[in-house]
Amino acid sequence: EHVGIVTFEAGEVTLAIAAGVAAFVNGTPIEQTVTLHSDATGTPDSVTLGSLTFFIIQRGPRTILRLRDANSPVLRSFTGRKWFPVDESYHVEGIFTPYDPPKSLSITNLLGDTSANTSPGVVTFTLGGQEYQLDATGWREDGLVLHFRDATNGDVTYGGGRALVTSAPVGGLVALDFNRTSNLPCAFTEFATCPLPPQQNRLPIRIEAGEQRSERS
Repeated sequence: EHVGIVTFEAGEVTLAIAAGVAAFVNGTPIEQTVTLHSDATGTPDSVTLGSLTFFIIQRGPRTILRLRDANSPVLRSFTGRKWFPVDESYHVEGIFTPYDPPKSLSITNLLGDTSANTSPGVVTFTLGGQEYQLDATGWREDGLVLHFRDATNGDVTYGGGRALVTSAPVGGLVALDFNRTSNLPCAFTEFATCPLPPQQNRLPIRIEAGEQRSERS
């Protein structure tokens, strides 16, 4: 019933484990008191106790203890993700124009916190004979992250928007396969703190491709 004591003081989080409790931090047994580093500077320290795992995250001014339960009834009853049928008309080529210097972006999350971010560039593409643009919100494994909303959000897709990770741009061109558009964690749990798409990434059309809304969203 009593695992230990988590203390938050002067911006630092420590865990004093109770006697006789078998818990681990990053796979190493905890003997007494450990300092837990958050995700502010990278991967947070992970504390494991049986099927439970918790770690510390920073969201705006908040320091949050996030708990995961591998035996959660929500996880056990999850019926899987849903996708639109693949439609090759949503697999298009775009033009990537880098920002020099990177463009400043203000990104707001579901908690209402706004943080400063940068966009490496803008992607211009054509769908249905019309031209559109999306600011990339970051890089992932040499590919661009395009976080956007469209007219399906709140209807057949998650209301908070979706994300597409592209392949690496080559010669100023980038392949956009909207069939690979996916939900962020906030589509599956009320405890996620996902960022919302910037205003300029709200498309006036329906992107009926990629991941649909889950039972919860």
